[in-house]
Amino acid sequence: VKGILMNKETNEPMLDDNGEEITAESTFTAEERNGSVDVTFVFPGANLRGQSVVAFEDCYFNDFKVAVHADIEDEDQTVHIPEICTTATDLETKDHVALADDDVTIVDTVSFKNLIPGKEYRMTGILMDRATGKPLLDLNDHKIMTGASFTPEASDGTVELQFQFDGTGLEGTTAVVFEDCWYNGKLIAQHADISDEEQTVDLPEVRTTAIDTETENHISYADEDITIVDTVEYSNLNPGKEYTVKGILMDKETGEA
Repeated sequence: VKGILMNKETNEPMLDDNGEEITAESTFTAEERNGSVDVTFVFPGANLRGQSVVAFEDCYFNDFKVAVHADIEDEDQTVHIPEICTTATDLETKDHVALADDDVTIVDTVSFKNLIPGKEYRMTGILMDRATGKPLLDLNDHKIMTGASFTPEASDGTVELQFQFDGTGLEGTTAVVFEDCWYNGKLIAQHADISDEEQTVDLPEVRTTAIDTETENHISYADEDITIVDTVEYSNLNPGKEYTVKGILMDKETGEA
């Protein structure tokens, strides 16, 4: 039995990551008139995300073809290879930037392609620290993870994940969302690109140095004309975006404005 994998969309032979046709064969001796034999295809398929492969088989006896099974529409001959991608934004800003306060919610919209409608899947996600490439940890050193089960009505669609966490102390970090899609406990799709801006939410940090213009230090003369210059250093902002810095003077003794 000789087999070849076909591209369901084009009805042409599927090519692996090396540009080669994907073929396999198995030689066997039938012990009975009816039975089965496995033909195993092993190939590099990282570039086949989002595509469907259909196995075509020919059976030979003494080099003569004696049987064929080649139906591009046969679902029993078909294996779907899903693909997922994502857009992560902050719930409040609706953009890829968030305030690192005690209640941060990152909304991750995961687009999926080539799932089987009516089947139950589970999408899981974890926040990664772009600087370290390791899981981002909250104040309690816990990984920030979430997950949702869903049953798609169509092969292509979206599912939403929400990461809600205490972001205190995470100023200046960049969170990148990694996602896994599971079926019956098996990993079938993954999106894990630490450099993908669409998967990224920045948590900016600002620091400040305030000095009097006359003394050029942290002391001022209480007269009718005081000017304090506050130099605000920022990190982790998105280039090309417009921001506004607002300031207020507080009474150190009372904590009031």
